[in-house]
Amino acid sequence: MTMDLKRKGYFVSDPVRSIIQTQHPRLADEVKDAIAVMQKVLDIAGESIPTATPRQAAAFAPPSNESNDYGILATQDTQASGDSNVKATVDSQSGSDRFSVSQVIKLASGEAFGRYQIVNMLGEGAMGAVYLAYDPPLERHVALKIPIVQSSLALERFYIEAKATATLRSPNICPVYDVGQISGVHYISMAFIDGRTLSKAIKESPLSLEQSLTILSKIARGIQKAHERGVIHRDLKPDNIMIDMEGEPVVMDFGLAVKQDDGDERITKDGALVGSPAYMSPEQAEGKKSLIGPATDIYSLGVVFYEMLTQRLPFQGSIMSVLRQIASEPPAPPSKYNEALVGSPIEKVCLKMLEKSPSDRIACMGDVADAADECRAIEVSQRAKQGKRKRFFGISFGKA
Repeated sequence: MTMDLKRKGYFVSDPVRSIIQTQHPRLADEVKDAIAVMQKVLDIAGESIPTATPRQAAAFAPPSNESNDYGILATQDTQASGDSNVKATVDSQSGSDRFSVSQVIKLASGEAFGRYQIVNMLGEGAMGAVYLAYDPPLERHVALKIPIVQSSLALERFYIEAKATATLRSPNICPVYDVGQISGVHYISMAFIDGRTLSKAIKESPLSLEQSLTILSKIARGIQKAHERGVIHRDLKPDNIMIDMEGEPVVMDFGLAVKQDDGDERITKDGALVGSPAYMSPEQAEGKKSLIGPATDIYSLGVVFYEMLTQRLPFQGSIMSVLRQIASEPPAPPSKYNEALVGSPIEKVCLKMLEKSPSDRIACMGDVADAADECRAIEVSQRAKQGKRKRFFGISFGKA
């Protein structure tokens, strides 16, 4: 695993840390946590963080003549070129492998990108940007996902996402229309989901128990389709789930998806942390690739469900603290933060999804959906009885 890190040129030692923290002081804590996570990964392999050469350290410094808000790596040679689209390379310690890095590719509103017409940017993150675009031949709007950092590993994952999602058919999974590259720029064309993320929905107002159960059921049935195709999402979280204008949840971003029969050790290796820490399963947090499977997604969806029910995560703190809690500590019962769950089967379903051992969790996503539907039926029935009781007493008091 460490050899792979060396081959790819991922070095975070004192010179690099100093450069990043100097250029981005607000990220000091994040850098510290990120380095701690990398050290945990290397500890599993019995190594320590390797030392970067001055040239490798320089590759992490943003261009001196312009701001770099995207965390993109650039060599001094690239800076001198003045071309914002030039690809740079950094030699690894072995001197034989080269690590490809791309500068930011920004598309402007009204710009033509192949057959697509760019409308505006929908959002961007550490690994890519998403644009709203119009597809004239088919007279429809699409979402174009374009990777920002185009290392060989990132590109492999990018195309894995396209291939994994293209095989899936579910109203609760965002469909992929096209994948390829235009003038050297790689992209995925997907359905444009007009709405908001589940993350935003949770923050804006508490979801009712019925709403939470409905969302859980629909997501679970969608992911069950993926599992039946042998596709594991591995990064389920509220930011990767859209709620469209009709209130339907749609799972996005299969960028970390993997086929269960995929033997490509370059993409996933024992000891590698893959996914968003707060939503990781214990097996992911501990880097146990052999245990990653459908139950991994069930755990992550359990965290999402917990958050819908309580508006908080089951484990909180620094990255290392969260990973430790995920691996060894039980979550607090959701009823601690939501009294409506006291004695409810809803809480039992949530905690069953969050069992430490994959074999102790609910057996499959289909069963998760069935359990959610049963709980929802109970919730609706109880609410109807309460409504009748209120009407009865209201009439009785009215007569009095």
